[in-house]
Amino acid sequence: MVVCVTTDPEVRVRRLMSHRGIDEQDARNRLARQVPEERRCAISDYVLTNNGTLEDFKKQIDAWWEALNGTSRIA
Repeated sequence: MVVCVTTDPEVRVRRLMSHRGIDEQDARNRLARQVPEERRCAISDYVLTNNGTLEDFKKQIDAWWEALNGTSRIA
């Protein structure tokens, strides 16, 4: 099973700058060298979007896991 996690480009840039302490141009350059999101998602079985908070994403993962297995993954 392949899961692709997508995030809006501007969110990715902000997160890279915040978490890695790099400037905007460096963040954009790093993202430009990655496999395009469209290609990653095209080969994925499931696509999850992570534009919100970590807690929002955990809820989304839990809902996806329940739909997949019928049981909760996150306590």
